[in-house]
Amino acid sequence: MEPRRVVLAVILMAAVLVVSSILFPTAPTVAKNGAAITDTLAAAGGSASASATPSVTSSVAPSTAAPTATPSTAMGAGAAGDSAALTPVSAAIALDTAVVKTTRAIFRTTNRGAALVSAELTGYRALRDRGRVKGENVELANPGQRLLGFRLAGPGDTVRLDTTVFRSARAEEGGVTTVTYSATVRDRAVSIAYSFLPDSYRVNIAARVEGGAANSFLLVDLPQGFRSSEADPEEDQTHLAYAFKEEAGGADGISFSSLDPGEKQIESGPLGWVVAKNKYFLLGVLAPKGQPGFAELNVTGGVREAKAATRAEATAIMPLTNGAANLEIYAGPQEFKRLAAMGREFETSNPYGGWLQGLVQPFATMVIKALLWMKATLGLSYGWILVLFGVAVRIILWPLNQRAMRSSMAMQRIQ
Repeated sequence: MEPRRVVLAVILMAAVLVVSSILFPTAPTVAKNGAAITDTLAAAGGSASASATPSVTSSVAPSTAAPTATPSTAMGAGAAGDSAALTPVSAAIALDTAVVKTTRAIFRTTNRGAALVSAELTGYRALRDRGRVKGENVELANPGQRLLGFRLAGPGDTVRLDTTVFRSARAEEGGVTTVTYSATVRDRAVSIAYSFLPDSYRVNIAARVEGGAANSFLLVDLPQGFRSSEADPEEDQTHLAYAFKEEAGGADGISFSSLDPGEKQIESGPLGWVVAKNKYFLLGVLAPKGQPGFAELNVTGGVREAKAATRAEATAIMPLTNGAANLEIYAGPQEFKRLAAMGREFETSNPYGGWLQGLVQPFATMVIKALLWMKATLGLSYGWILVLFGVAVRIILWPLNQRAMRSSMAMQRIQ
């Protein structure tokens, strides 16, 4: 009886090795050479190409609630309901897009609203033809949609920044490229600076508002969805979700499919970070360590063009402290080591386990750490790592299995 079990276990381990190598191919390595840093910031008479500067559109029906200085009511002011929507876009400065290339990604920002409009991951290829063909680099932004946008909320008013064309400046120091946007909005000097860290998927953002009211907020509009780069886009869309973490609690998520069109959900802070994600990639916005977190996260279900929920809208509210707010951005793959390196339990940005999350997620984290340690120590493929892990688990559980087997055999003799 026992030899047959051993043979069956060997066959199953071999099957796991073969199938896992097919289902989980080794990710393409990222080029180690430093890519040149370029952009399309033109002179005053220049203009950005249409492909490089996607127009900013809203796919969710806006709210008409009157904004006030409180976070909840400030969130109620949708893009079309903001009073700044009546302000024409400045024609004195040409629309343009800044392109920053790092060894990990290509980021694009636009001077219209100082928004992040693209994150192209050069180490990952989009899958086509049901996974049989690898296409262009993975791009997170949906066509015509921004990844991050900004508004300002103060007493009695919410101001959209995407109606303003900012002046742009660029600087490089210590390998860090900084693109700074500045403009005068409603008699207030506003600046938003992006600092792109080398060899990383990280971007730091520093926002400054001079002359604003004391009780003011920076509204950070998250992606309304992601461009699917998977062989099965329909399956990938089922993983679209927002996630957040309370500073004093655990992570939680809100899937797009759980929201009806127009349905609103408000999560009160302080929140350490907020995330928009699909199956394998995410864009996270984190409050810097030691600084106040987000006051609220407001999520609204998007219009459904089909059965699957592919759109939603989320805005995180960050209080302006002395007219300033700092953010840390991660736009890249859900790699455990990179997420854990961000701190603030960011590795839990893909929460799962439901009402058993407090038990399941810590156990899963231990398993992931064990697999990563085996991978780093042994240098084998993940297929072999899974086989060895299965053997190790079986050895650890061998005493329990033996006891259960003897009890079963004793019961059979009695019968």
